[in-house]
Amino acid sequence: MESLDLRSSLRSLKGLFLLLLFHIFCPSKMKAMLRKALPGYDPKPDYEIPKYEEWMRVNNARDLYLRETKGCESRAPEIVALAYTLGADKLLEAEGQGSPDVAQRHQLEGDYADNVFKWVKNNIKYNMGGGTALETLEEGVGVSSTSLFIALCRAGGLKARWKISAEPDPRLKDLNELSKYRGKKFENVMSMLSKIAYGSSIAEVYIDGKWIPADPRFPDEFEAGIGYNISKLGYEPEWMKTEEAIYLEDYFSRVNRFILNYFKKMDGLKGLMDQGLGLYTRIGWEKLELGEEEYERRRKKSFKGSDEELSSILKRL
Repeated sequence: MESLDLRSSLRSLKGLFLLLLFHIFCPSKMKAMLRKALPGYDPKPDYEIPKYEEWMRVNNARDLYLRETKGCESRAPEIVALAYTLGADKLLEAEGQGSPDVAQRHQLEGDYADNVFKWVKNNIKYNMGGGTALETLEEGVGVSSTSLFIALCRAGGLKARWKISAEPDPRLKDLNELSKYRGKKFENVMSMLSKIAYGSSIAEVYIDGKWIPADPRFPDEFEAGIGYNISKLGYEPEWMKTEEAIYLEDYFSRVNRFILNYFKKMDGLKGLMDQGLGLYTRIGWEKLELGEEEYERRRKKSFKGSDEELSSILKRL
C-alpha cells in the first residue's frame, strides 16, 4: 500500500496538472470574470495587527515543532505581538520562573492555546489567500489558517505541528454547491477547483503530555450553516483518519504554493467565494441565535407563507 506521503505528493502533482488544463482550456471571458473584483468586496482584514515592542520576548528555541520554519514565521514581530495580546506573556513568564506549579502551567498552556484557536477561527476568513503564517495574518484570509495557529502556539512556547490527510475536507464539497447559482460555466470551474485541492490538514498542539487536535479554519456560524459539528480545541474531525495521517514540522510546498499564488490573483473568484461563505454564515448565525428547532420552525413557516402567497397570485391570474 502506498504511503500517505506519496499519495499527498501525487495529489499535489495532479493538482498542478489540472491547473495547467484549467489555464489552457478555461474560456478567456470566464478567466476575466474571475479576475475582476466584485463591487463592494473588500479583502482587507477586519482587525489591526498589534505593534511589536522591544520588551516582548521572542521564542528562539530550536526544538522540533517549536522552532521557526519557512512557512511558520513564529518569530516575526507581527506574530509575536499578537501572541502577547493572546496571553503569551503569562506563559513565557511562567517558563522563566521555572513553573513551580505544574498544574498551573498546564492551565496556562490550555488557556493560551484556546485563546489562539478562537482568535484564528473567528478572524481569518477561508478564501484564496494566505500561505505562510505571516501572509495569512497580513491578508486576513487563507486556505489554511492552520499555519497561523501553529506559529502563534510556537511563539508562546508551545510545540505545535501539522497533521495531514490525503482525503479532502468534506466541507469544501458543500462550498461547491454554491456554484450552481452562478451558471453552468462557473459550476464547471468550481468543480475543477475542488479537484485541484490537494488534501487537508489540521493542527496539533502539545499540552500536558498530549497532542491536542485543532481545526480553526472555519467560524462557528459557517460550520453550523452547513450542518457540521462546531469545532473546538480538542475536537478532531471525523474525516481525519488517524491511522493514515502524517505529521510535519512545516507544510511549505512549492507545488501547492504555485497553485495558491495562481488563484490569489483572481479577485472575482475570491469575491464569489466570500459571498458564498457569507450565505452559509448568515444561516448558521440564525441557527445559533434561535436554536436549531426554532430556526427550522420559522424556515418552514416562511416557506408555507410563500406557498400561500404564490397560490393566491395564481388564482387571481
